[in-house]
Amino acid sequence: MQTFTDSLHRTWDVCVTCASAKRARDLAGVDILDITGGSLERLERDIIAVGEVLHAICGPQRPGVALDEFLAALHGDSAHAARQALIDEIVSFTPDPSLRAALARVVTQARAEAQARTAALTMDGSSSGDAPASSASTLDH
Repeated sequence: MQTFTDSLHRTWDVCVTCASAKRARDLAGVDILDITGGSLERLERDIIAVGEVLHAICGPQRPGVALDEFLAALHGDSAHAARQALIDEIVSFTPDPSLRAALARVVTQARAEAQARTAALTMDGSSSGDAPASSASTLDH
């Protein structure tokens, strides 16, 4: 089981079971167990789908929290942590040990690539030679 804390400081347990996967499919329209059908890729690129799936999975923990309220509490670091918890839990649930190990490697590689892209975005660009010298030089043309 994985956990995450939303922006309202509520801790949520993410536990993928057959029942919670069915709720995710029925309520969010995402078959989280169809890993070869693109569900992991969708969750990597669609944070709203992540929120809808997590609400379907975690909602029974706090039945009074509506979908919109749940989604409103997912942003920034909490959304990132929620996505990672969901994907890690899907990988952990995968029944086939060899497929689970392969998925874990893919997720680890994807996260390393994302960190590298983030690091590249945070660099000032002065050493790359591709970045313009200043914003003024691109605005005038």
